[in-house]
Amino acid sequence: MTLYDRAPAQRWTTSPRRRFAILLASALALALLPVDWSRPLRRLVDDALRPGQVATTRAAETIDGGLARLRGLLSSSQRYAELERQLDELRTRNAQLQATALMLAEQDSNELNSLPPVKPTASLVTARLMQARVIGQHLQSLVRDEATLDLGTAAGLRDGAWAIDANGCLIDQGAQSLLRRGELVLAGRRVLGKISQAGTYTSHVQRPTGAGYRDLVQLAYRQDKRLTLGPRGVLEGTGEPLCRVRMVPVTESVSVGDILLTAGSEGIASSGLLYGEVVRVERPAGASHWEIWMRPAANGRWPDEVAVVTAVVNEQRVSPLAASEAAAMKGQR
Repeated sequence: MTLYDRAPAQRWTTSPRRRFAILLASALALALLPVDWSRPLRRLVDDALRPGQVATTRAAETIDGGLARLRGLLSSSQRYAELERQLDELRTRNAQLQATALMLAEQDSNELNSLPPVKPTASLVTARLMQARVIGQHLQSLVRDEATLDLGTAAGLRDGAWAIDANGCLIDQGAQSLLRRGELVLAGRRVLGKISQAGTYTSHVQRPTGAGYRDLVQLAYRQDKRLTLGPRGVLEGTGEPLCRVRMVPVTESVSVGDILLTAGSEGIASSGLLYGEVVRVERPAGASHWEIWMRPAANGRWPDEVAVVTAVVNEQRVSPLAASEAAAMKGQR
């Protein structure tokens, strides 16, 4: 036999309105209670609600992060689709360009094949090596009179002025042999210098180290047992044991041990002759060109015989009369 029926109490407490009334009454009671009495109860309520608050905050952060990643994935997917479209367009364009290039190459090949063969011709001006002998100090006494030496008193030349020294020597060929100022003088493939003055029978040779000496040169370096050409520059004599090379941009690669060759600007087979080796490379602050110092390859005593690179008119291209006139004009320069 049941002494107490719990059903009415359960219905009263489970009713939403009654629950709200209970919570409201509890809140009013807490508000009306003194602070010292309500503080422990409030702490108890805060401690009871804190796990739920933390869980709610973390859930909100997780949801926000997931939404951000989802938006990023959607954006990446759209960007990927756009990139795929652009790639397809580029592939199509590349195929069109390849087809056009192939067609143009075939046209060029057909046009070249339809041209008649090129007829080889001889060069109008050719290079010639002329042998000359170095005249020493004692031999100069045999050609001391001006009629034979004939380098000209107008240039300030005096008796004995062209004796062999560190920067120059006298050779036994001159304007009578069609030599002229500026022509290279060689010992093998090494450059000894240039003719600085040409008389009738003799000429003076200046070394690259002599003050005022200038020439166009080309740097080169050895790579895999092959010689690779580099930039060009201007070689200058300073009167010192080393020559200076200027006008080589700092954007070019230059190293100690590189070699310097004649640049052959006149196109008469004077390119590829050895001037010397780079021994020092400097870059002044703020400069746009290297300061390069070269040791000449032919830097010892003067040899007994040398070779002069001289330009001559190709006799096969002109008549004998025209060839003699050209030689006479060259001798007058």
